[in-house]
Amino acid sequence: MAEKKNKSDFNAMNVAELKRYLQERGVSVTEHLKTSLVEIASAVERMGVPVMIQTSKKIKPLMLTNK
Repeated sequence: MAEKKNKSDFNAMNVAELKRYLQERGVSVTEHLKTSLVEIASAVERMGVPVMIQTSKKIKPLMLTNK
């Protein structure tokens, strides 16, 4: 099992890496600054959201928008 990441791990990532981490878990984020992405990624990690396995079915991602 992979070691859990903490907030400092997410702070060390760039925006593209954070978005990839979140997209792998079915979370689609748009128009967020890095600080928001770090908070979202930390929450996703605490909740234990697993990496999504690609299937032939189209799964609609959870959309988080900054309004």
